[in-house]
Amino acid sequence: MVKTRTQLKSEAFISIMAGYHLSKPMHGKSNTALGRKYSATPRTSGVGLYKYGREGLIKEGIFVGNRVYYKYFPSLGTLSDDEHARNESYRRQKGLDGNKILERFVPRLVDSVVNKVQAGLDLKPDKVPSPTEQMSSIGGVKQRPAGKGANPVDVTTKDGRHFQHTFQALSAKDQHGIYGKAGSKLNSDIRILKAQYKNSDKSAAKIADEIAKRGLRYFKQRLPEWNKHMDLMLKPKYNKNKFNTKTASGLRDALAWKHHKNRRGDTNILRTALKGLKIVSDTAVGKFQKHADTITRTALGNMGEFGQGVTYTFFINKYQYAHISRFRMTQDLRWDTAALDKGIAVTQHDALTDILTLQSNGMSDKEVTMRQFQSQIAYETSLSSKAVSTMTLQCQNTAALKTASGKIYPSIDIIQANKKFSKYIRDEVVPEIENQFKLETSGDLSTRLGETIATRPPMWAIPYISIADYDIRRHGIG
Repeated sequence: MVKTRTQLKSEAFISIMAGYHLSKPMHGKSNTALGRKYSATPRTSGVGLYKYGREGLIKEGIFVGNRVYYKYFPSLGTLSDDEHARNESYRRQKGLDGNKILERFVPRLVDSVVNKVQAGLDLKPDKVPSPTEQMSSIGGVKQRPAGKGANPVDVTTKDGRHFQHTFQALSAKDQHGIYGKAGSKLNSDIRILKAQYKNSDKSAAKIADEIAKRGLRYFKQRLPEWNKHMDLMLKPKYNKNKFNTKTASGLRDALAWKHHKNRRGDTNILRTALKGLKIVSDTAVGKFQKHADTITRTALGNMGEFGQGVTYTFFINKYQYAHISRFRMTQDLRWDTAALDKGIAVTQHDALTDILTLQSNGMSDKEVTMRQFQSQIAYETSLSSKAVSTMTLQCQNTAALKTASGKIYPSIDIIQANKKFSKYIRDEVVPEIENQFKLETSGDLSTRLGETIATRPPMWAIPYISIADYDIRRHGIG
């Protein structure tokens, strides 16, 4: 059954978590305040926890989730060098579980979990960057490693189709081969088409299909330009470093070298090029922008998939996506312009939901979406691929983890809600929390979050509750 956007909007996929960060208040200023953060990204920008070092640098903590409500100290204290060094052991302290916080916010859910009223589903998270690439939890094909320096193709289906899944809108410039005056024209055309939906009797699905076909037309114009530029790489004038541009890896290296702004020899070509490719070519065949370079080098690093043909997906509107196919690279390392011949729009939770549902051994589209999203949340809250289950209370071992930039994870107790409780949390619990936050003077939200807890001196545990919402992750706030 083809679903409408209204039907899709009524469905919810939620994970709810709670726990503590460790913080130090300024001496004599231990009163807390309430904070609220929204984010469409996997991790929500954090809260100041304490100061350290001679410069009084602020150590930040982060949250996992899209809606976060928390307590914090407005005035932070400073840890001595010795206390800062011991903070790792502070954060591993036991007894800072978030289950009591969850009980105060979602008692019906916690009771159902504790008494096993609702059966759970086993999930097998993959170490991937987005829910769409979570294939193990739905019995799909895991990603095949790419060639040296390249990212792998995002999704390969059981029947051998390949997909590059983008989160960017088809109307967005400077991404995935969309750039320049032609990219601006595509953006303008899409805005005009979307305006027609508001001012005509054309359906949203019809407009989306026209937008997808306009995207196809854009890329069909680009491929011959890209081929001409790659032809230049064979000529000594443009290939002074004598890369073997008749091989996929050699052509990738040549493109990376040519588009790196500050060339200082030929070592570590791919690594340095990936720091930021710049335009350096302005020939008779036009500029070969970094956004064209990126899509071409992805193909050259995944010749098995691009040799067969890859479909790129782009966001159009909430629950609407463009499929543009097939981007195919020939054996002589040129784009196959004839193979790129289809632009269609699909309406679903995600660009690949229907395709993956058909190959998921009887799962519904809702179950596929839930398994993929909650597998991704399981990975993001533990940074491991250990098996997890829905409708269970799990304590994730995050309190000793940091991000690459040194920001600190909190302790996390998490429940991956089923369909029934996901709707309950989104439609009833979240509005109630929002109302309590706006009526801060009532103290209700502060009471439900609970008191700060004195831990090993000089640290205090400050509570939070966080909701990870699939729709926010996929479509943004609002």
